[in-house]
Amino acid sequence: MKSWVKFVTAAIFLLMQIACVIVVAPRGLPSSSRLPSDDGEGITSGLNRIETKAPSSLDAVATSTMSVFESSAMPEVELKPGVILAGSSMNLTLEKLFENNDVVRNICWSVDSSSLLVELENEDISIWEVESGNQWPPVIARGGSWSPNGSYLALYSEGEVNLTALKNEVGSTSFRVDGRIVSVDWAGDSQAVYVAIQNPARVDVLGVQGRGKQAEISADRWERLQQIDVSTDGDLLAVMADGLYVVSLTSGRVEYENPGAQLFAWSPDGKRAALWLDAQVLILDTGGWGILQAIPVAESGTGAMAMGWSPNGEVIALSQGTQVWLLAVETGSELHRTAGYPGGVRALAFSPDGKYLAIGAADRLVSLWKIDYLR
Repeated sequence: MKSWVKFVTAAIFLLMQIACVIVVAPRGLPSSSRLPSDDGEGITSGLNRIETKAPSSLDAVATSTMSVFESSAMPEVELKPGVILAGSSMNLTLEKLFENNDVVRNICWSVDSSSLLVELENEDISIWEVESGNQWPPVIARGGSWSPNGSYLALYSEGEVNLTALKNEVGSTSFRVDGRIVSVDWAGDSQAVYVAIQNPARVDVLGVQGRGKQAEISADRWERLQQIDVSTDGDLLAVMADGLYVVSLTSGRVEYENPGAQLFAWSPDGKRAALWLDAQVLILDTGGWGILQAIPVAESGTGAMAMGWSPNGEVIALSQGTQVWLLAVETGSELHRTAGYPGGVRALAFSPDGKYLAIGAADRLVSLWKIDYLR
């Protein structure tokens, strides 16, 4: 009897063991599942990675293979680029990363702060929708700029400028020019586009809505013409060539020049200007071009690459090598400094609404930083 009981007990125990194995044994993964891998493919733990497909038509907003990283989903170790070196009162928060197909050389915001136009070293552009992270359909252009009234987008390629209507205006208009275009900017009233051209060096003034070339501005000293910037009120034109030249668009006279200046930026109200010279940011009064403030910045050995004003006119952003400085205009104090941008920062720009600072680096990424302080 005892032997029979032991036999039944052993049999029951064996059946229980077999049942456990069946329950916990892993099932085969479906063919559509992907696990993390060392090469970065598949799901990445801790990151909100969005992979999108190519657009089906040019009428729809295109998406791309970019990755958008939301800061709330990212562990602290992933908050790079942007290692904080000094200051935290400005409450910078990394919002998104936009991946482009080459090194970033310039960034331009739309007037309503909804889109970013990114100019690249390979003479191509990318246009991104900030909120969704989607990319516009591919456009053949080397650079561009939005009109101040938000009605047009001026895009330029080799020897041609295209004005694309964005609102209920007359459609697109194209202009052919003789020479290589290096920069464009708008008149304050959005009725003309200024086009910087090399070989021969000059600035052509083109009227919108098909009015064509209205004027030409040139000087012998502009052979290395690189960039132009029209003042907010539309009265002055800053020309970066072999140094800085500020020309009155009313009289045609050179109002100010500085052969050593490397960077230049108008203040939002046009009453001041900032230039980078001899390891310092000079704040100038555009009424008489006297120096209001001189802000020294420690040299990093690579020189400054980009500079811009906050929309409230209180802060200057400056890039040097892999660092970005945020400086108080009135006091000259350092508000914030970050580093960690591979290959150095090539471009930066505050959004017109003051919510973001976009930073473009040599690693092809544009990092979007939220700045609550500047609202």
